[in-house]
Amino acid sequence: MKFVHTADWHLGKIIHGRSLIEDQRHVLLQLFEKLHHEGIQLCVVAGDIYDRSLPSIEAIKVLNEILEKAILDYHIQIILISGNHDSGDRLHFGSSLMNEQLIRIEGVLKPTMARVEMEDEFGKIVFHCLPYFKPAQIQVMFNLEEPLSFDEAMKVYLSYQNFESNARHVLITHQFLVGLTQSIESDSELPLSVGGSYHISYEHVSFF
Repeated sequence: MKFVHTADWHLGKIIHGRSLIEDQRHVLLQLFEKLHHEGIQLCVVAGDIYDRSLPSIEAIKVLNEILEKAILDYHIQIILISGNHDSGDRLHFGSSLMNEQLIRIEGVLKPTMARVEMEDEFGKIVFHCLPYFKPAQIQVMFNLEEPLSFDEAMKVYLSYQNFESNARHVLITHQFLVGLTQSIESDSELPLSVGGSYHISYEHVSFF
């Protein structure tokens, strides 16, 4: 199976008073045309679809146009989750209807991750959808007394999930995972917390 991972489209972003929406539209149309010609079956969009929780009408129209092109013209399946810039509730609206088509939208954190199961010549592939979350959400969801860091929250959350051994697993999330080397951070991102407390160790997902 061929699939492509993307993220951080930030539709509707404005830099120095100039909207980037037409540039974003042009690039994304080019992207899906390329995926079509390359025979890509699936596109994963791992959060920050919009640049703000209340996106502009223009940004919503562009997303609608892009998804229509990908699904109706190119028959590319889409799995899309919310990021920290998105409103998960708004993005999730209508997802139960759209999930019957070639698109899966998961904007809201659930006790059990939503799954998209696919098959190729090597067997089952399970895509697990984990929208952006804050540690307090995990604490409340699982009735924990002590506050959690982002790292602890991810560890706790994954401990409640089941991953069968006879499949390959892909985790789709929008968090700040770090490895053994020092991470490089972008000035364009919204600060989630201070002092690196939002970092999550790659070891929690190393089995994927």
